[in-house]
Formats: sequence, C-alpha cells, structure tokens
Amino acid sequence: MVLRRLRSPIAAGVVILALLAGAGCRTSDRPNDAAIGSPTEETPPAFTPGTSPATDTKPILELIDVCYGECGAVAPGSLPSVAVYPDGTIVRSGYETVGGDPQRALAGYDGRIDDTTLAALVIEARAADLTLGGVGVNGTTRGTADGGGARFVARLDGTETAFEVPFLTSATDATGGTEAGGGDPEQRAALTVLADHLRSLGIEAAVNPRRGSRWAVLAAPLRGSSPNASWSTPDPATLDAPAGLVSEFPALGVDAATPLHCGLLDIGDDRVDALSAAANGFVVARVAGTLWGLGGRPLLPHEHSCADVASSVADQHLPDLADLRNS
Repeated sequence: MVLRRLRSPIAAGVVILALLAGAGCRTSDRPNDAAIGSPTEETPPAFTPGTSPATDTKPILELIDVCYGECGAVAPGSLPSVAVYPDGTIVRSGYETVGGDPQRALAGYDGRIDDTTLAALVIEARAADLTLGGVGVNGTTRGTADGGGARFVARLDGTETAFEVPFLTSATDATGGTEAGGGDPEQRAALTVLADHLRSLGIEAAVNPRRGSRWAVLAAPLRGSSPNASWSTPDPATLDAPAGLVSEFPALGVDAATPLHCGLLDIGDDRVDALSAAANGFVVARVAGTLWGLGGRPLLPHEHSCADVASSVADQHLPDLADLRNS
C-alpha cells in the first residue's frame, strides 16, 4: 500500500490505514482514482491573482528545505527557501557566500512574477495533489540518520496543505530519491517539477536584496552543549513562547515539538549580524546560568510579530509530519 495523503486528523488516519492494510487494499482519494495530473470530472476553478499586498496575506505556496540531521544550510524557524504570494510577490531566503569569503550569511531577496507564471505554479501544485488539504508525506526517513528533503505548504482552492517529501532536492533525484525515500513515484515526480520551478524562480525573479526587514530571534534551552558565543540581552527566558512556534534545531538535539522563545530585533543590530553569520544557523550561549541555542531569521512580508512567525510555523505541522515520515 502506498501512503499518499492524510487529510483527516493523524490518529484517525492511522486507524483507517491499518484497516485498509489488513484488507490488502490500496488507498486513493483522487476523484475516479485518476493518476496525478490526469483530467477528472471535477474542473478546478480558474486561478485569479490576489489584489491584497504581500504584507497583508500569507503565501499561496512555500518551499522549505528540510534537514534530518546536521545541515548547516537550513535556516532556523522553518524559513521558506521560496515563498510565493497571491499578488505575484516572490521571496527567496537562504545562505550565500559574500565577496568570495567562505563565511556565509543568511540573506533574503524579493521580486515579482507575472500572472501567467503564477497560474502555472498553481496548475503544478494541483497536479501534485497539494490542493487536497491536510497533512501528508511521500516517503519515509525510517532507518536513516541524516539527509534532507522538501516541505511544501499550499493555501489554494480553499484548502491548506502541509506536505513533506524526504530526500527530494531536484529533478536529478526524482528516481534515485524515490528508492531512498519510498512513496508514490508519480506524485514524487509531480512534486519535483513544482520544486524545481519554485527554485528557478527564486533565482531568476527574486533578485532584489530585501531591506528593512526585522528579524525574529528564536531560542531553545539546551543540555550537553558548549557555548560558542556571548549573549547578554534579551534573556531568552523572558521572551514569549507563542503557541505553535516549534522548530527542528536537529544538530542540537532539540525535539521537533520543543516550543521556541521568540523576540524581535531590528536590522543593523549586532545580534542580527551574529545570527545571520552563524555557522550552522545558530549559536550556543549561556545566559543567566542557562544554556540556550539561539537562531534567527528575517520576517517574511506578511509577518509583523512573533505571533505571525508562530502562525507561519504552525501551518507546517512539524510534529505531525515528523510522526508520519518516521512511521
């Protein structure tokens, strides 16, 4: 049996899958059990670009690089590598080498895509089943100790979907990655097309360095690590821990469901410079006798507070996806 989608709560989905497995059945919730991208009796609505600015609405598509071990190129706070907004605004975030210096820095760029390109992305998302809604995975990380993959968040056709594909990075991995991650090869191929399109647009369209964006500093208490930086204020213990704000910090051994403390910093603050240049996306500091892992990332256009960051992260359903991909 191939696991393609869990649209219902996780616990209920596990029971249903167990019953189907016992009956030797194959599951599909596509109309007419059609192959991915095939025509069905249901005609999807034509996509209409949004008129609200990116500062007022969440992205319709996000591609997040995922790390299952020690990956220095993954930004804290589950920051999307590429985010596409309903009005065509596109934001790219990631690490870059500045002036040939091997010291990397976390940077962001933005730009715009036209309505035709925006509609093409929506068609690709539909073809990859990212408009069914709910939480799901294609593949597994069971039996692996390291590596990465891709996570998608889609807010389209009146649905919200969080979907993860272990060991999917580019079109060159569409077949080899299938063997490593398992899952449905047809859907994996469709998701690869979408991921490659998003990555290419991130390079070609999002070319303007983002300026004036505030940063969120994210902190989690640690044990067994050694400090590698100094940090005085704010004391992470005094920062809010908004509901839903969790993150992996896998290299520090922080569980995916660990609540993160959050505060805001202004661009130009020395602490932002330290966090953006952190070797693995975080620093370790002892503050008031407690050891903390501290990471940071710029706010996306629609994020104006730690509560907004928490809402963005909650939409990725990190604990649910971790359970699914490890099952």
